[in-house]
Amino acid sequence: MSDHPQARDSFLPRALNRLATLRYGVLLYLAVYGLIWTVIPFLSNAGMPVDVVEELAWAREWPLGVYRHPPMMVWLLEIAWQATGQWIGSIYLLSAVAFGAGAWFLYRLLLTQRPRSQAVAGTLLIAVVYFFGPQLPQWNANIAQLPFVGLFLFAVWTALKHDSWPMWVLSALSAVCGFLAKYSFALMVISTVVVVVASPDLRRRINPKFLALAIVVFAVALSPHLWWYLGARDDINAYMEMSLGRDTGSWIRHVYNPPLVAVTVAGILLPAFLFLRFGFARTQAEELRAPADDRALTQILLAATFGPMLISAVIGAVTGGLIKDQWLISYFFSAPAALVMLLVPARVELRWNRGGARLFTVALVVLMIAYPFERLRRYIAPGPNGAIAWSPLMPPQPLADAAYGVWRDARQQAGLPDAVPAIVAGGIPAATAVNLMTGRPAWLEHFDTVLSPWVTAAMISGQGVLGIGEVPAGFTERYGLCRAAVTDYDWQNGWGEVASRVTITALLPQGQCRN
Repeated sequence: MSDHPQARDSFLPRALNRLATLRYGVLLYLAVYGLIWTVIPFLSNAGMPVDVVEELAWAREWPLGVYRHPPMMVWLLEIAWQATGQWIGSIYLLSAVAFGAGAWFLYRLLLTQRPRSQAVAGTLLIAVVYFFGPQLPQWNANIAQLPFVGLFLFAVWTALKHDSWPMWVLSALSAVCGFLAKYSFALMVISTVVVVVASPDLRRRINPKFLALAIVVFAVALSPHLWWYLGARDDINAYMEMSLGRDTGSWIRHVYNPPLVAVTVAGILLPAFLFLRFGFARTQAEELRAPADDRALTQILLAATFGPMLISAVIGAVTGGLIKDQWLISYFFSAPAALVMLLVPARVELRWNRGGARLFTVALVVLMIAYPFERLRRYIAPGPNGAIAWSPLMPPQPLADAAYGVWRDARQQAGLPDAVPAIVAGGIPAATAVNLMTGRPAWLEHFDTVLSPWVTAAMISGQGVLGIGEVPAGFTERYGLCRAAVTDYDWQNGWGEVASRVTITALLPQGQCRN
């Protein structure tokens, strides 16, 4: 190997450009990227993120829906949890797989119209969008949409291009799956439908018979959740009103929501834009792509990516509600592909130049370091309240063991045989413990059967409850329970500091308590 400085400097662009020459180069990249973003959060966290703690407790029930979100995120989480033998790292692996699957479909989508080098570039540049680095391990409804973003766009385009009824059906199913991941996925579907209907070229590609079939499949696949939704409508509406009604009462939020969305979109996509403009050398390709198809796919990607962002800005202006950038995550996923179609001519081959390859590598490393550094910072400088009590930094197994110990001792004092609790009630600490307790008891969220409809009054009265957190006033009387044992548990964070004191209460049916 040469020691010449230029030979050493050329390694990065040579390695990145090699991905475009390998048939499965993108798959290799996505596998390595996913592995890295499984290992980093697994080593950085003592437990699970707060959202995941709740989702996993819900997932045990295989619900058709929960009051906050549709059920796809908890279904996929339960599958990953069981498939890996209830390994805590499975939540990070699941996020990586969701990212990789969606990115692969976007790569295949670009490959239908553009040279492989452009398709690879569009796939790699997803990583410089901040959300798909440090935000990726936070499995939630936003990340759960990612595979269906890629699949939906790939299926829609293939159906229109090749007049393929299986792809029309796949388009419908992927739209349902995306909607079941998060309701806002509908904005992407609506935007895509609008551009297909509005564009003469795309409209003439619609096969009425296949479209009708897709609509039927969509309706049938979505009907179980709609049936649940109608039955839980009050709960859903109350949460949606709360989410949209986070208004200060000032007119200013109605005014600044649209420019806030615009500035956020521009800022987050700026790195990908700069890489496409300055990070690649360009050469003309010999193969000429069909201009009509190229324009049609560009229209679809631009509409599916930026249409939902525009709608979100309008909704923010009308409602004056709080707009979080994380709510736009799924729309950013296809943005690098859209930028490739928009900024790079169809016949151009892309090759990373030295500066672009260096900056891309530095960007990945910085984003990867940012995650563990942010966790470490919370330990070193936890704030005025002392030791940090933050879900990813709180080991779940010690709390689960302590809670079971209180329950076991209470039953022993009552002269009852040892048995795991059927119901664990409380907030985040309760959900944290319930996921790792033997038999995975049902979670009674905040001691409220409205939030956990799978727990009935008869179950509470007949089997008792293990409470983790303060028991609400009147709860024991309402269900005919007695306090068999109460313990204050000092819950330590990942550095062994007492981060919070958690009250654990064993509530048994009346007559089973000895005092």
